[in-house]
Amino acid sequence: MRYLLTLLLSLYGPCALAHEWRICVDLNEWVPYTYPYRDGTLQILVKMTATRLGQQVSIVPLPWRRCQSEVAAGHQDGMLAVAANDYNLASFIFPRRGNEVDTSRAVVNAPFVLLRRSGSDVSWDGHQIRGLQGPVLYPHGYVDIAARLAQLGVAGESGATTNEQNAKKLLAGRAQLMVIYQGDAQKLLALSEFTGLLEQLPEPLGASLSYLAVGKDFYLRNSALQEQFWNELLQTRQSEAYRRAVALPAERP
Repeated sequence: MRYLLTLLLSLYGPCALAHEWRICVDLNEWVPYTYPYRDGTLQILVKMTATRLGQQVSIVPLPWRRCQSEVAAGHQDGMLAVAANDYNLASFIFPRRGNEVDTSRAVVNAPFVLLRRSGSDVSWDGHQIRGLQGPVLYPHGYVDIAARLAQLGVAGESGATTNEQNAKKLLAGRAQLMVIYQGDAQKLLALSEFTGLLEQLPEPLGASLSYLAVGKDFYLRNSALQEQFWNELLQTRQSEAYRRAVALPAERP
C-alpha cells in the first residue's frame, strides 16, 4: 500500500494532495491592495486563485519584519505584496523566467505619486521636478521609491515610518514634497486634518512591482505546486471575474 501511494504521488505530483498556503501580509494597510482585517484586492486575488486550483489559503496580518522572519523560518509559506529588492531576492523565492524575476507574474504594479502643500509652486511634469529645495519625504524601507528618486537625481529623506508623519512634516514646512502610493494618497487626503491643505500632483512619479514570494524550504518541497499557483495568479488577475470582484477596469492588451 505504501508503495502504491508513493507511485501515485510520483505520477501526479504535489497537486495530487490539497495544500493550505499560509501567507502573511503587512499589518499596516496598503490601500487598496492589502488590509489587516478585511480583504484588499491582492488578498481577493490569492483566495480566488486558490479556489480555482481547489486549494485552501489562510492569510494572516503581521508586522512586516515578523512576516519576513516567519517565512524565512518556515512558520509561514509565503508573503504577499513583496518588492524584488536585493534583500528579498536573497532571502525568498520569486517567480522567475530564466535568471530574472518574471515581471509578468507580479501581483500588482502600484503607482506612487507626489503630494505638496496646497498652493505650493513646486511641480513635477512627469520628467523633472522644478522649484524643489531640500529632500523629498518617503516612508522608511520603501526602496523602490528611493531608487526612483536617485534615478531623478533628487535627495530623499526616509526618517518617518508612516505617511501621516510625512504629511505633518510637509504641513510644518520641513519639506516641499512627499512620495506616497496612489491608493494611500486618496485615503490620506480624505482625512479631516489634511483636507484642503495638501494636494496631489497629477503625474505619477513611478510604479512598483510587487509579488507573492515564498520561503526557500517551502519552494524546495513544493516547487511544482508553487509554479502552478504563480501561473494561475496571472490567469486570475486577467479574468473578468476578478475584475468584477475588485471593481477594476479591463486590462489593456
